[in-house]
Amino acid sequence: MLSYVQGCQAITKKEGVGFLKDKCHCEAVGIDKRIVHAIKYFALYVASPASKVHYFAQVSRIVNMSDPEFMRVYGPSKPSSDDEGKKAILFKEGSLVELSDPIPSSPGTGGGIQGIKYSTLSNFIRARNVKDIR
Repeated sequence: MLSYVQGCQAITKKEGVGFLKDKCHCEAVGIDKRIVHAIKYFALYVASPASKVHYFAQVSRIVNMSDPEFMRVYGPSKPSSDDEGKKAILFKEGSLVELSDPIPSSPGTGGGIQGIKYSTLSNFIRARNVKDIR
């Protein structure tokens, strides 16, 4: 069985990553139901200033934002109507790291990550730019 990396453009500025470190989760993420069971890793693309995948974590669990245990630990979230049916990705404790060699956007395309991308771990590890994450 393949293990997948889920990547998303969740924040636009590197300074906004504090919630990931403080809370060890990413909220309001749309996930392809066909592979939710295979998502074992999470990568975060930061749009500004450098347009690179900067963070990586192991996934502990993926839960509905209305999950009672999630709400008990993290408090009730205030999802917008656009967040209906979305999930929270909980990271394994201590697994969130900043990549020493972030993965840049695709050269010459202005192309960063738009929305959700899924990749095998081996493709993610070998990626020279975000176009290689597939």
